[in-house]
Amino acid sequence: AIEVIGEPAERGATACASATLVGLLRPFLAGPVNEINAPIIAADRAIELSETRRQRDRDLTSAISVTATCGDRIRLVKGTLYHVGGRVEARVVQIDDFLVEAAPAGTILVVVNDDRPGVIGAVGSALGARGINVNGLYVGLDREKGVALELWCVDSPLTEAVVAEIRGLPPVSSAQVVQL
Repeated sequence: AIEVIGEPAERGATACASATLVGLLRPFLAGPVNEINAPIIAADRAIELSETRRQRDRDLTSAISVTATCGDRIRLVKGTLYHVGGRVEARVVQIDDFLVEAAPAGTILVVVNDDRPGVIGAVGSALGARGINVNGLYVGLDREKGVALELWCVDSPLTEAVVAEIRGLPPVSSAQVVQL
């Protein structure tokens, strides 16, 4: 499901939905995927798409939200654009139940862990020991559950061995790499 809020909804949610499908499908397909053929490719693979347009959100004046459902798993990502001086910058502002403010670019290590002292230090030490530079760290908390979501933006590719080591840290429940 794609929800388009504010100004993008006024300009037409269908273009946003097509662009979102391109972004979702392109990494998994060898052939060309574009805004024209993405809805057809999705339909051929039994991927259902629903679009919702809203003029207002309780928190943001404009945003795009993507909710993906596969079996009983539901994932949500919401993004918006910030106007910073004369620049426009994309930001991820929500992942599932976590509120964050992250620049979506490059290699990102996504870690979910118990919210307790020493986790950021342990993950940072594991990366630093391998000469991996962290150029951004964004944290979202679910205080009720005592869980943190960390987005580690790094300058180098991450090997499966590094990710497995981080997954093995006692407070870490998951770690995965996203390449944007």
